[in-house]
Amino acid sequence: MHEMLFREAHKGGLMRYFKVAKTLDVLHEHFYWPKIKRNMQRNYDRFLTYRQVKSKVLSHGLYTLLPVPKKAWVDISMDFVVRLSGPKRCRDFVFVVVDRFSKIAHFISYYKTDDATNIANLFFIEIARLYGVPRSIFF
Repeated sequence: MHEMLFREAHKGGLMRYFKVAKTLDVLHEHFYWPKIKRNMQRNYDRFLTYRQVKSKVLSHGLYTLLPVPKKAWVDISMDFVVRLSGPKRCRDFVFVVVDRFSKIAHFISYYKTDDATNIANLFFIEIARLYGVPRSIFF
């Protein structure tokens, strides 16, 4: 519970840059529990250690730009949006296909229980039927 409050206090706006004292001031406006200062200091130390380790371990190197497409629907990107709200029997997931040249997007709804074969069939019914099979697909 304390860790959740600590994360929430650091999430919004400028709070993520404040130290323990400022975070405690904000939390004292709404909450109190014994040893609040010790809990916040411990969480802050863990958070700082995590950020330092993460920045050293994950060296991503240089990013390379994607090639600029020259025609529509030759180079596309695909992504999946999950857990839309609505009745349980409705299609609550969305398969998004975007043409990288024109930025036109297709939003294809599907069921949580659909497997890769069903998603591939949806791709051919909704995209390949209209535009042909693309040269490249980025996820």
